[in-house]
Amino acid sequence: MQKLTLAPFVLSFLIVNLGCEAQAPTDSRAGYAESDRAGKADLFGFFNTPEEESSSVVEEEYEDDGEQAVDQEASLPEGDIEVNDFTLILPESCISPCTIIATSNMAHSSARVEFEADGFYLGSSQGLPATIHYPFMSPGNRQIHARLFWGQELIAESSGNMLVGLPESCESFDSINPDESPIQVTGDGAPKGALALNWITPAASLMFAPFAGNPGQPALHEGVDYIHDDSESAYIPVVAASEGMVVYVRSGCPQSSMFNPNIDGRECGSGWGNHVVIDHGNGIHTRYAHLAPGTINVVSGQEVLAGDLLGEMGNTGRSETRHLHLELGVTHSGFDPCAPSQSLDTVHDPASVGL
Repeated sequence: MQKLTLAPFVLSFLIVNLGCEAQAPTDSRAGYAESDRAGKADLFGFFNTPEEESSSVVEEEYEDDGEQAVDQEASLPEGDIEVNDFTLILPESCISPCTIIATSNMAHSSARVEFEADGFYLGSSQGLPATIHYPFMSPGNRQIHARLFWGQELIAESSGNMLVGLPESCESFDSINPDESPIQVTGDGAPKGALALNWITPAASLMFAPFAGNPGQPALHEGVDYIHDDSESAYIPVVAASEGMVVYVRSGCPQSSMFNPNIDGRECGSGWGNHVVIDHGNGIHTRYAHLAPGTINVVSGQEVLAGDLLGEMGNTGRSETRHLHLELGVTHSGFDPCAPSQSLDTVHDPASVGL
């Protein structure tokens, strides 16, 4: 499948001629349904771009998997440093997501702490004290380990245990009401660890609308759209793009038509309509949006493999015709399966992993 990449000057031309703000809103999607410029709908007329007329332009190579960038010039301060007090502050028990803190007398922005639980990488934090909030998906006793780095040098370690519990389970959040969630920030390249996963195309399509956004800024189009507006095809299955665990299901959103602009509940599911979110580990998530009413085939807490059926392509939420809006993003704060729609910390171009 070929993908369309719009150069910045083309985007600027389209923004000016459509009378839109040059920067996507940063607070909420509310109030932007009519203009469809809040990140995921018929952005800049992309729905009018047939796949066979698209062109693929690779302007830069995405960085390969690797260790998190560190200050290559960092060095230990002059004199002896006592890091014997490098300590994990853990609760005896917590309800996921849990807060993990590491402290030391060496408070410096060049210090970096990496956290693990039972040998599984949870994330890292720059500076001291270091804090992460991790959404554990299974209950039980967890052995937490933290490593303190100065530049690339490991200078201290600390371990501890805590008992993790899970909140009251919700298989899905079902509501016809509108939701609000912030526009997601554009990430740079592929998420760390994403290239090591096995990715497959999540749905068939006749047209394609690409990701759009500048790193560090609110995304202009938060994902890619797989568009299939052929009415001769009664339904189009949507499958998991890689293995992982379903952590959020939003259902209950209506649709007025399968192939015309949806006018029923455009802000239902914060514009995503009915959707599913999968956690692929290391904070990497995918979102599958605009699914048809009553077709979602999974529940929160369910493990899936690449190719497992999630639901059927639909036209719910802020959508102009039947399509799948796929997002690739990162968050370490987790998803509350019992709450309205939630944003990721950053969204990344799915093309960075070949989608």
